[in-house]
Amino acid sequence: MQDKSLIKQNIFQVIENESITKAIFYKKTGITRGILDQNNGISEENIAKFLASYPNVNPSWLLTGKGNMFLDDNNVESLIKPINTTVNVITYNHSAAASNVNDVFDITYATGSINIDKSMGVREGDIGIYALGNSMEPRIYSGDLLICRKTDDSIDNLNPNEVYVIGTKNQLVVKILKKSKENPKTHVSLHSYNTAQHEPFDMDKKRVLYTLKVIKIFADA
Repeated sequence: MQDKSLIKQNIFQVIENESITKAIFYKKTGITRGILDQNNGISEENIAKFLASYPNVNPSWLLTGKGNMFLDDNNVESLIKPINTTVNVITYNHSAAASNVNDVFDITYATGSINIDKSMGVREGDIGIYALGNSMEPRIYSGDLLICRKTDDSIDNLNPNEVYVIGTKNQLVVKILKKSKENPKTHVSLHSYNTAQHEPFDMDKKRVLYTLKVIKIFADA
């Protein structure tokens, strides 16, 4: 069996040093849940996410295991990002958003907020919705925070095969968007990752009040 990479072993040392759980680590960094438990390497994107969340970790040590785990104060100061590099994202739980679909961007119905670094691709105006149910497992689990961005395009011009939050008058669904095979002009086909328990279905385009593209997924702690 292939051993875990040196970088993953070093990341585990940082987690142990902080005395936090892996779930908290995944939520803090935005790294996809389960990556550290896989017996293989780690992508450059995930390394960048880790270093953005832990600017005091010595990159040379992370990659080679040589030197000190942490940078000294002078080096950390040059790497720490100023506060204005974060975006405050207003969050909603799925139930609240579904019952107030027309007002999903009204802060009155917000359940909280979270500061997220702009390096993760988040913009001002993005919102967070907590997922509910198991239809999108294993990519999205109930309780995961979905960072979403409102789309200005009509539903006909959205990118197929990507994940969207679809809002209707009395329903909010998180699905993979595809073209309807039977009624492509009037309907859109919505698909789940959990195909064993959730079959795809068509939805009349007239029912769609808005669409939100899922930009980022933060695993539930």
